Amino acid sequence: NADWGQAFTNNATLSYQFALTLSLPIFSWGTTVSTFLQQHNAQQVARLKRERDVQQLKTDLENDVLRVRALRKTLESSRLIVAQNQEILRLSQTSYRLGKSTLVELLQSDTDLTTSKLNFAQSVIDFSVLMRKLAWNLGVIQ
Repeated sequence: NADWGQAFTNNATLSYQFALTLSLPIFSWGTTVSTFLQQHNAQQVARLKRERDVQQLKTDLENDVLRVRALRKTLESSRLIVAQNQEILRLSQTSYRLGKSTLVELLQSDTDLTTSKLNFAQSVIDFSVLMRKLAWNLGVIQ
């Protein structure tokens, strides 16, 4: 008590400070609304991406179907060219045996047949790959 008495009698200045903090969530609706809007926008973005992906898949499928049709025609055309070149080679061989054509013409006919067979084989490979891709996109194979 003597310390208290001296403090008041020696003209010493004492000061005390009290603080009370009250936190009211008056503006917390802003973060709530912001969170809601972020979630809503994220859902819209996901929906738009899904729609874009579905549309891209539809376009890819339509393009693949068109390519299948074109490759079928190419296959048929290649098959006919092989058959024609086989006949040309047969006729060239007969003509060469009869002395009516040269060895160069015979070899050219053979080369044309080989080239047409290679082109046909490449068309078959392209067609097979495209059919596999189409089946994959349709979900038939995994």
